[in-house]
Amino acid sequence: MAKEGLHFYNQLSAIERDLKDVSTEERYRIRLERSQPVLNAFSACLRTQTSL
Repeated sequence: MAKEGLHFYNQLSAIERDLKDVSTEERYRIRLERSQPVLNAFSACLRTQTSL
């Protein structure tokens, strides 16, 4: 589970690195667009682990 958590963290960190030179408004919009699927997948992973 720790490896999976780290994988999701790395994905989110990569998104943030890509957005470092973007305006605040654009960063917010892109962050919602790109991070939400990662967060949804992480949430599903956590729900699966807690139901075992």
